[in-house]
Amino acid sequence: MSVWAEVPKIPIREVNSGLGIRTDTPTFVVRFLTQQEIEPTWRIEWRGNEYQITGLDPDYQKRDITTITAKKVSA
Repeated sequence: MSVWAEVPKIPIREVNSGLGIRTDTPTFVVRFLTQQEIEPTWRIEWRGNEYQITGLDPDYQKRDITTITAKKVSA
């Protein structure tokens, strides 16, 4: 399945804290309602890399977005 997603920019304080490179653990923001319900076992392909989903946070109150945290899969 393919969906529109946004990868928010990293705040400067996170860059300076040494938490790692954002492309290794990106956060994706997608629409709340998708063609299929997003499963935590799915993989994400972004910029030629594969990521496993580490967290799903649907906004049930506003019902507009779902935030997905992910981790880059080692080759």
